[in-house]
Amino acid sequence: MVRKKTGILYKGMAAAVIFSLLLPMGMASAENLREGERIETEEELRTAVEAAGNGETILRIGADLTIIAPVTIRSGQNITLMDDGSPRTLVQKIGYGDQAFFSIEEGGYLTLTTSDGNDNQLILDSAENSRGGYVDCSGRFVLEYGMLKNNDYDTAFSGTINIEGENADFIMSGGRITGNQYDNQYGGIIRIAEGADLR
Repeated sequence: MVRKKTGILYKGMAAAVIFSLLLPMGMASAENLREGERIETEEELRTAVEAAGNGETILRIGADLTIIAPVTIRSGQNITLMDDGSPRTLVQKIGYGDQAFFSIEEGGYLTLTTSDGNDNQLILDSAENSRGGYVDCSGRFVLEYGMLKNNDYDTAFSGTINIEGENADFIMSGGRITGNQYDNQYGGIIRIAEGADLR
């Protein structure tokens, strides 16, 4: 009897392993969707970031948002932005100038990622005539997954992604940066300056 039960147990375990391997990617990733506050408006995003303390704060974008002023990540904050399981777009609508979508102070962290490793799940895009950059960072910016596209920018000594300062770094382990344009000799789509690090 012991051998029979053991055999059944092994067969059950093998079936479970095979079943898990056959699960569609979307089903497997849904189990890995990280918990966090769901954000559906620009005001909710801004309020949640301002209220975040030390330690990681996960914000799940639950609607397409239009951002009309920079969102600032303060020193000591560690903000992770991701989708809520559905494709989401953050559209920048900032007037001409050196303001960025996200401003990261020295000692602040911002990570962009997605629920399933698909870059199309979280997109940063620009509205027509929007002239700000996407990230102005004196702290740490991490791009795990997601897409930054269609930025048109020309402010000198800056960039679509501007990483500046001895304690600033940009870690790009994944994601896409595509279809952006920078029209000034003093900068670039990705600018790493003043002792900053690119990994």
